[in-house]
Amino acid sequence: MDPEERVPARFWAKVNKGDACWEWTAALFQTGYGAIQTGTRSNPRVETAHRLSWLIHFGPIPPGMDVCHHCDNRKCVRPDHLFLGTRADNMRDAVAKGRQAKGAALPQTKLDPARVRQIREAHDSGESMVSLGRRYGVHRVQIGHIVRRTSWAWVA
Repeated sequence: MDPEERVPARFWAKVNKGDACWEWTAALFQTGYGAIQTGTRSNPRVETAHRLSWLIHFGPIPPGMDVCHHCDNRKCVRPDHLFLGTRADNMRDAVAKGRQAKGAALPQTKLDPARVRQIREAHDSGESMVSLGRRYGVHRVQIGHIVRRTSWAWVA
């Protein structure tokens, strides 16, 4: 068996095809995603199982794209449960499905939507980012992100 055939054969030996998800049964990364070595002994490479599933079923993954899950099961490698998306698409999907905390739900946050609105209004009225940072206990750079809507963008 040549190396091109070995990886898919090893992959399928580690998949449990259930009625819904097809779950990876071997090694996992700390993140909960399946892990499989795809390289050689002299040039080892470890790939996530769901990305390898995409490669086997659909071919190359375009640069800058993530392989995302419709089912939100990190062990799932079923091809019709996977889709391509940018990192931003993947993060939006995670937030929409409640898998990723944002804003005031983050344990380290010092702000909430009401304060974000106050910051934007005060900045629009001429208050400096340095002054706003001191008042709200965050760095002026964070104030800049809030004002430019590169953070807290969902707050109107």
